[in-house]
Amino acid sequence: AIDLYAFTSVLNRHLDEAGRIEFIRLLWELCYADGELHELEDNTLWRVAELIGVERRDRILARQEAAKRVPGATGSSSDE
Repeated sequence: AIDLYAFTSVLNRHLDEAGRIEFIRLLWELCYADGELHELEDNTLWRVAELIGVERRDRILARQEAAKRVPGATGSSSDE
């Protein structure tokens, strides 16, 4: 889908702040599932996090935690 708003508006209606942060944490784990963070994954996750109101600090912490769980993870985020 081209329009992320349709998906993120559902998340905003059904998740509280902690649920939205957990959703972003799970997306980071998905991004690192192959051991490499691609720039398109990073950008899409950034846009989703912004649309659901997850703070930059929470997004960065979730990314760092996901990367630590993957030995030899590669790729960098535009956030840092």
